Amino acid sequence: MSFPSGLEASFIHTRIAASYDHRLDITCERGSIQVTNPWRGEKPISFSERFHESYILQMDEFVHKVRSGAFAPNITLERTQLLEAMVEACDVSAHDGNAQIRLDEMDSKASESLRTYDSSTATAVRELYREMRTKQTLAHVKRLREKYGKLERQMTVWEALDSLSGFVDVSDPDVNLPNLVHLYQTAEGLREQWLPDWLQLTGLLHDMGKVIFKRGCDEDGTSSEKQFSVVGDTFIVGCALPDSLIFPEFNPENRDASDPTLTTKLGIYEPGCGLDNTNVAYGHDEYLYQVLRNNEGVCLPDEALYLIRYHSLYPWHDQGAYAELESEIDRQMKGWVKIFNQHDLYTKKNVVFTEEKLVEMRSYYDGLIKKYLPEKLRF
Repeated sequence: MSFPSGLEASFIHTRIAASYDHRLDITCERGSIQVTNPWRGEKPISFSERFHESYILQMDEFVHKVRSGAFAPNITLERTQLLEAMVEACDVSAHDGNAQIRLDEMDSKASESLRTYDSSTATAVRELYREMRTKQTLAHVKRLREKYGKLERQMTVWEALDSLSGFVDVSDPDVNLPNLVHLYQTAEGLREQWLPDWLQLTGLLHDMGKVIFKRGCDEDGTSSEKQFSVVGDTFIVGCALPDSLIFPEFNPENRDASDPTLTTKLGIYEPGCGLDNTNVAYGHDEYLYQVLRNNEGVCLPDEALYLIRYHSLYPWHDQGAYAELESEIDRQMKGWVKIFNQHDLYTKKNVVFTEEKLVEMRSYYDGLIKKYLPEKLRF
């Protein structure tokens, strides 16, 4: 490296795996300077011995963040984009000098690229949310839970997944590919990060509840044409609708808005009652949760079923709404939801897989399906 003063220096960083020797040697024209290893003794001191307290503090902090719901992966779209910008700036600087990065622009880049809901959003998306906000009432949710909770038709997991190869989620402003592609993308994102195999399988299954369209109808909003009870960000009914919902201007149109009992912050619920004791707007999340909960032979952990049930409840896990209804379990589980959400959202691409990749993925996930699920499920 050449410094403005004229100094030139070479840096060599090596690691000797057979020892724990830490030292710094600075070699100059007139001699050398050595900073010796402070960890000296009759035998090498291992990492676990030397950094014992640090390891404990790291694990304590990790457990605290997961339990509090404050945990999110280090690898995010924002950080990846910032790293790309820094690498490009280094390249420019090496050749031309004077490269700059506007961090304020980088901070907003990712948030502007996905889940944008404003006046520019497609009319079909706005109409879906208007109809969902209007018709998803406490009575509607209870009726659909009762109706679609009766599981009568049997299918294999692959039959259910393949049926989504022609289903396009009207509520999604980011991609317009069939839903099955998104499921593969989510699962592969989790797989690439070496996350637990049950979580990878959850990524593949998480939207499988949209298969409800095969037994649904326009009136319920459970068909491929009318999807207001299948897709979209969910919310809790039976209490006030938060302003953090997508298109909050539709909130007053909800048919429960005229009932004063259902428009307070707690509504019909008790503080700390837990999400499982509330009524969430009906959709593919609740339907698939009931399918998996009520079929024998399902071996997925509780965390997987929780993710499936609440991954669309963005006002809660992304906007901080409904904190007064949370139980301790919800606060602990929120960390898992945030991890999953990173891959559910940031793996979306309008790119299809090659035939070779599809064959490889199907073989891999078929092994996970056989490990955690029965041969057929009742839908």
